[in-house]
Amino acid sequence: MKEDAISTAREEFAGEARLRPGKAIVKGPLGVCPLYRRADGRATYLTYAQALDAGAVAVRELGDAGSVPELVLENKGDELVLILDGEQLIGARQNRVMNTTVLIGAAGKVVIPVSCVEQGRWHYEGTHEMRSSAAPLYARTRAMKSQQVLERLQTHNEYTADQHAIWESISTNLAEDAVYSPTSAMKDHFTSRRDGLAKYLDAFSLDRFEVPDGLFMVGAVFTLSGKILGMDSFNLASTLSRQWEQLINSYGIEAALAGDGGSVDPG
Repeated sequence: MKEDAISTAREEFAGEARLRPGKAIVKGPLGVCPLYRRADGRATYLTYAQALDAGAVAVRELGDAGSVPELVLENKGDELVLILDGEQLIGARQNRVMNTTVLIGAAGKVVIPVSCVEQGRWHYEGTHEMRSSAAPLYARTRAMKSQQVLERLQTHNEYTADQHAIWESISTNLAEDAVYSPTSAMKDHFTSRRDGLAKYLDAFSLDRFEVPDGLFMVGAVFTLSGKILGMDSFNLASTLSRQWEQLINSYGIEAALAGDGGSVDPG
């Protein structure tokens, strides 16, 4: 793909201020307010899961010994590949999450910054390549990590986070939900909450949102007990659709931890 596609994508992601809010849906303590834009994006790319399915991307350890805060991503195809901040990568020596969003060009190879979300493993189990996951980093932990990365970027020009703080967050959530994980793996928490998260995914199914004529739903604001928890938006409605399960899982598990006491009126 031509190099100007990267510039086009940057312009579109930077232009998300043109978003319009819609009618929210609430289930228990979790609220979702859709965000629309008048035109769908022009820049196209594959998401990480799409690229994996197409055999166009590989993520592996850095060298034979590996490095906890780094992995190597190779785009073997001829399309851009988008891998998102907080996206969980499963496998290799231990599970990781992305420290920032990366848009990699065709036939490119980069070292990507990551954090560990599985404290008790440092060995291969099966394939040496990383898989995709429908369970991204917890929404609150992602916000904490993003702030840490921003501060580290400003002071040391590095996309690194406080690994111990992330481990502590995962351990706290596992303990609070009485979930046992032999390697303190975040994915085990999401697995234990699979049925409850499926109910949130049904309640917030994209076809439940009213999309006005001439608009595209490209993002959402998520609230917990009436307070804003986070916002995610994309340049393409199709990207939102592909990432929707991950987003609902990320925010939904926060709602599950909050319990019914946080229920709010949709107003």
